[in-house]
Amino acid sequence: MINHLSKGIDRLCYIPSKRLCFVSNPKAGCSSIKGSLWLAEAPETYDGAPHAPNAPFKVTLDDLIADRENLCGSSFFTVVRNPYVRILSAYLEKIQDRNDQNVRLQFLARYGLSNDRDVSFEDFLDIIATDSPDQVDPHFASQHINTLSSVITPAFVGHLERFDRVAEFLSAFGIALRRHAPHATGAHDRVSQFFTRTTLSSVEKLYEQDFELFGYERDINRLAPIADWTRQQDVSKLHSFLVEIELRNENRDLRKSRDELLKERENLQNERNEYRKLAARLQAQLSATHSSTSWRVTAPLRAAAALTKSSRESD
Repeated sequence: MINHLSKGIDRLCYIPSKRLCFVSNPKAGCSSIKGSLWLAEAPETYDGAPHAPNAPFKVTLDDLIADRENLCGSSFFTVVRNPYVRILSAYLEKIQDRNDQNVRLQFLARYGLSNDRDVSFEDFLDIIATDSPDQVDPHFASQHINTLSSVITPAFVGHLERFDRVAEFLSAFGIALRRHAPHATGAHDRVSQFFTRTTLSSVEKLYEQDFELFGYERDINRLAPIADWTRQQDVSKLHSFLVEIELRNENRDLRKSRDELLKERENLQNERNEYRKLAARLQAQLSATHSSTSWRVTAPLRAAAALTKSSRESD
């Protein structure tokens, strides 16, 4: 759980003032959601780029740990999309139409493909099927992974096909939903162009849990969801994760302090040993001097000098 959540923690878009946390799921209306959250929280800073790093809901893991009680007492929500349409939209935008060169080039590099390679939809599905599910780019990954479903059961899961219900949910928090779809691909109306028996089978295998968890049928002719989300929120695993990370950090700091103290003690011991060696050398030199012939021969002179000095001081 630690590794899984550590990778996905940046998908949490937390707005403390609204007691609301959005679990971002790429290619399922997240640009619209993030833009709406930003406009509701800090409209004066919004410049139309909902994924910018200065978004008011971009928080660090340390922030979440410090505010974990309020965070876990907030309402969590996410938005999902029909798996057939979502992966086709991701392919069209990121791979075929090349509207996002960064994602496309990262995809080609990850799978050892040349930059000028044209990748068909069928090849695309075959390629991502070879990868570990939790290592696939979030635009192509299963939605149950993106939404951290193994550790977060949100209060509300909206469907992109029923965005009016998402708007209703947000309105209860005083947030107006504004659509933001600069890279719309029209995937919903293009499924017949790309889906064959082979690609249908590939998508059903790749996103099997998404169909089951989020209420979609494995029927290309029925793309709308067949069930709403009716589960009770449970973020106890998220809370446990944040506590565990804090304890790990504290233990790390304690180990660091202990190591520093041990190093300091070692340095002091080394210094003491050096002083002892120096004292031993001086003592050896002094003993050698006292046992030397010259020291014995000059003993009367030293005695006379000491007597003379004593007489002068008494006068």
